[in-house]
Amino acid sequence: MVYKNQVLSKQINLLDQLSLQRLCFVSFFLGGVGAMALPPTYAFPMILAFSALLLILDSCMDRPQPLKSSFWTTWSFGFGYFTFGLYWIANALTVDIAKFWWVTPFSILGLPFILAFFTAIPGVLCGLLRWRGVMLGLAFAIFWVIAEWLRSFVLTGFPWNFTGYMWCFSDEMLQITSITGIYGLSFLTLLLAAGFLCLLQRPYQWLAGGITGLTVAIFLFGSLRLNTPTETFDDVWLRIVQPSIPQTSKWDPVEKEKNFEKLLSLSSLASSHKINAIIWPETAVPFFIEQEGFRRDLIEQVIPNEGFLLTGAPRRTPYGVSPVEIWNSILALNSTGDVVAHYDKSHLVPFGEYFPLRRYIEPYFAVRKITAGAQDFSSGSGPSVLQLGSLPPFGGQVCYESIFPGKVVNREQERPQWLLNVTNDAWYGNSPGPYQHLQISRVRSIEEGLPMVRAANTGISAVFDAYGRELDRLELMAIGNLDFQLPKPSANVTIYGTYGNILILGLLGLIFIGLAILNRRGTYERFYLHQ
Repeated sequence: MVYKNQVLSKQINLLDQLSLQRLCFVSFFLGGVGAMALPPTYAFPMILAFSALLLILDSCMDRPQPLKSSFWTTWSFGFGYFTFGLYWIANALTVDIAKFWWVTPFSILGLPFILAFFTAIPGVLCGLLRWRGVMLGLAFAIFWVIAEWLRSFVLTGFPWNFTGYMWCFSDEMLQITSITGIYGLSFLTLLLAAGFLCLLQRPYQWLAGGITGLTVAIFLFGSLRLNTPTETFDDVWLRIVQPSIPQTSKWDPVEKEKNFEKLLSLSSLASSHKINAIIWPETAVPFFIEQEGFRRDLIEQVIPNEGFLLTGAPRRTPYGVSPVEIWNSILALNSTGDVVAHYDKSHLVPFGEYFPLRRYIEPYFAVRKITAGAQDFSSGSGPSVLQLGSLPPFGGQVCYESIFPGKVVNREQERPQWLLNVTNDAWYGNSPGPYQHLQISRVRSIEEGLPMVRAANTGISAVFDAYGRELDRLELMAIGNLDFQLPKPSANVTIYGTYGNILILGLLGLIFIGLAILNRRGTYERFYLHQ
């Protein structure tokens, strides 16, 4: 078969001349280019790297072993995408580089190596189907989103840097996540990549126009949705405290006393409003304060009358109770210094908060997690709602729990009226990590139609309304506090908040069935770039 379009024909012929090894190298480079479209760079035109990947994938179908070629080229693309998009994770190891230097190569290359197998899934499936041209592009978009969905829970899940987050520069485009979740925007991103190929093929420019029209419609939908003003609770004022404590001194026996005093000092600053609750970041209190009454007495002095302190802190079983367990928690203290509620982190970070398969490895090798302390954290029971006095009920997330779509609210319980994310991004310094974490977290606000309050040790602390609009922030590495009026949730529960991922996964399934029917009937040739 020959190509109708001479531009595409020349590109495919050029790719055919490359060995598989060189083709994988090109794919790796393209993956790195594609990662530049992610926060905080937002070089959105770089999504053309996905268009180039589709050209490569199409050329693989003409090779002697198309399945092998499809696997390795899409795996190489993912390897580049995650290497350049997640390199900053290695910063966490510099906190105690003397002990963890040997893990550095794994964090820089090992994690991307594993994650790349998810990007290889759409390549393998396309290789099995042997579809070509536009049909290939549409199928690839579907399979890519399915792979992202799998990445959210397989091997405990790591749904970081989905392609949909490339749109975080636009509040308008993000509004569609209230219906489809972030997966809908990922699908649109891949559709645009396929649409560029349609633009080069004259008979199929109408399809490129249709994808462009869909993008414009989504933007207009978002614009209309953003016409809704931000509403706030009239009598609810909160204060975020951002101490910017370096990770190297956070658990130091001497420095942590000074850090505790710093938190108390920032919390006690005068305010022009009656503060209902003060919020401290993840593990802001490096003590088991449930068992240390004298520290709670100090905390009591800064808690507003009839108000609360919401703080990240480690929690443990009472002294003398066996077996001993510890949790990474959010503790709520009332104005008399009593711990009146808690939320225990349920989605723990492998190697950071627990060492996977420890019971099988420890008899042969000495192992330890990266965070302070020899004992692994225990997992909590999952998302829950905390009700404190007249404070609107809220759902808590500790650290990266906020990156899991559809997992920040327990739909079987009473719905919270706002979300609280306490985190400690000091591990990653001044890198893309804190910026990416911030943007990923705010998308949960739009999906669920709930405001998000985010308290980060070194920043970026911020407040988002139920539409993901940023109302205020404390910049990265800033020291201070932030007083704000708590935004209200959206008037109605969002479609995504009601149905979760069912709608987008069902839509992708229907589109694929439609493509398969076209293929089976032989009418698929209209969508090919070949004849």
